[in-house]
Amino acid sequence: GHSLVGLLFTELPFCFRHARTVTYALRGVRLYALFAYVSAACYKLFRGSAFEAGQLLETLRHQHVDALWDGAQGPRESLMLYLSQAQGLTFALAVAAVVVQASFAVGFFTRKLDVVLIVLGLLFHLGTCLLMDIYFWEFSVLFMALLTGKMLQQWAAPKPKAMVNQAVKAGTPSASNSASALSKHS
Repeated sequence: GHSLVGLLFTELPFCFRHARTVTYALRGVRLYALFAYVSAACYKLFRGSAFEAGQLLETLRHQHVDALWDGAQGPRESLMLYLSQAQGLTFALAVAAVVVQASFAVGFFTRKLDVVLIVLGLLFHLGTCLLMDIYFWEFSVLFMALLTGKMLQQWAAPKPKAMVNQAVKAGTPSASNSASALSKHS
């Protein structure tokens, strides 16, 4: 089964005030997100289900037996009826899902493709939602560590004293409060 205990880690970066600690916490959440997708692909590969041509086909037939039996005529039911007879296509979809999950391994080596990984992850979740009635959109919250890591780091980073002093000289009331708070932490 799927365990969503790791989602508790998404709160971790918000528990800290210092930029360095927030950065380390965000890196941890990012690594957990990458691990979750890669481990799901490894599970399918090591069990061998990624290589069984009829795996997804039989899963779809089992999950949508009511719609197939009743002969429902909606667009989704028509798609399920078509897929329940297309072993090659369902096998290709299953392999594509494993490839998408395994592609998250790239994130262990570079951050340059994080936006691509987010798009692939969202497409993966959309596919499982539409085809298999498996909803785990809440897992997408882990993408915050991929998408907004730098933005959150900048938000949490202490402001340089020179910027605060310039704001105080300009007479900004909130800046003077920030300056006195910053001097207490220095």
